[in-house]
Amino acid sequence: MTIHLAILDVDIPVRPHYHRNGLYSTQYRSIIEPAVHRLSQSHLHPDPIELVVSSWDILGGVYPPEHLLQPPPATTASTTTTNNNNKHDKITSLLITGSASSAYQTTTNPWITPLKTFIRRIYTHHPHIKLIGGCFGHQLIAAALLPDSTRVEQCPFGREVGVHAVRLAPRFERAFGPVLGGKRALRMQMMHGDWVVSSSYSHPANLPSPWLNIGWTEQCPIQGLYLPGRVLTLQGHFEIDSGGMSIVASEFGPALGWSAEVARMHQERIAWEGGVDDGDVVADVVALFIVGGDLVPVSKL
Repeated sequence: MTIHLAILDVDIPVRPHYHRNGLYSTQYRSIIEPAVHRLSQSHLHPDPIELVVSSWDILGGVYPPEHLLQPPPATTASTTTTNNNNKHDKITSLLITGSASSAYQTTTNPWITPLKTFIRRIYTHHPHIKLIGGCFGHQLIAAALLPDSTRVEQCPFGREVGVHAVRLAPRFERAFGPVLGGKRALRMQMMHGDWVVSSSYSHPANLPSPWLNIGWTEQCPIQGLYLPGRVLTLQGHFEIDSGGMSIVASEFGPALGWSAEVARMHQERIAWEGGVDDGDVVADVVALFIVGGDLVPVSKL
């Protein structure tokens, strides 16, 4: 089985973080590749898995071309017969990285509107390409695909920073139980000032069917979106460890006007209980999702 994960870079890391960890696409690749290998070696997937990863400069206007997009099953047979040498090049999953931009700042960030259009086109015309988003990517996918009753806006409670335990929704636990190992919460590094919120402002928030809210924290009632076999987003950063997040916070703090006390508080939260998080477990969830191991109808979750 060959999986082609196309990662859409929508920002460049601050320089010290880049020097330590590379581009955001590289950081995602570094944690997802081992997870796919673990899955391939487990009893959860009977066949070997080959992971192909590509990265795309969205701010530079470089998008995956049409000929790389995975066709629906009805056309797969004819496509692989006539173009058998390239069948493994077809993109099967797309991941949108984090960004310092806000998904609603389309005037100051003109690249956001074309990205929303692209995501809507993939969702509508290429339903077998799975969509994944992290932080900004989570918010962008919500803005592109969810109805107006759910929106992206600045969080009125301020920025959520450091390690926070995301309490998982029971239906999400059931979908990914084989890799969650009984965990009912996932510790993730956070760095966001915007959120996805339901117009009801309920906590935890319910999403319009068939969408599922993966879980919540005290400050943020929607920590991710899940549509079995199609969409998985996460507000947190499973791709960034405590060392990387400490660098990001040190660079962002002055620009965001943090006082010395606020900066200290955020650094303490990043290093909370040794800065240990569940990034590898979240990567296992993503790996199971991109190989289709989560295909359970919403009605049965």
